[in-house]
Amino acid sequence: MENAYGDDNDQRQSLLDRYPQQVFNKLHDEIIMFEESVKSIMDEMEPIKTVIIDKIQSFIKSVIPNGDVEIYGSHATKLCLYWSDIDLVLKPAMREDSGRGGSQNSDSMCQGRRQNDGNGAN
Repeated sequence: MENAYGDDNDQRQSLLDRYPQQVFNKLHDEIIMFEESVKSIMDEMEPIKTVIIDKIQSFIKSVIPNGDVEIYGSHATKLCLYWSDIDLVLKPAMREDSGRGGSQNSDSMCQGRRQNDGNGAN
């Protein structure tokens, strides 16, 4: 079977010619050790991240009742590492009258904030 770099068998043989089997065995062992160490940290952090995400989702629901917060990226696919960020997206509430996203346009939202900022500036 051929790939973008040429024949797979030729590529494998080239690697085997350049590196002894011990190098591959050591690399394999290190990958397994890394996976085991990351798994224990991820298992410990999972409940904490779940609480954080739940609190963010609850807060957003209190401010934007029809809004929806979803997780995407490496956390959604479970391919994250313990130092990975948590990617969240806020899906705007759908307006019943237009069928487009958002309950207000951004200009009216900004004007409302300027009028209510408490320092008299508009």
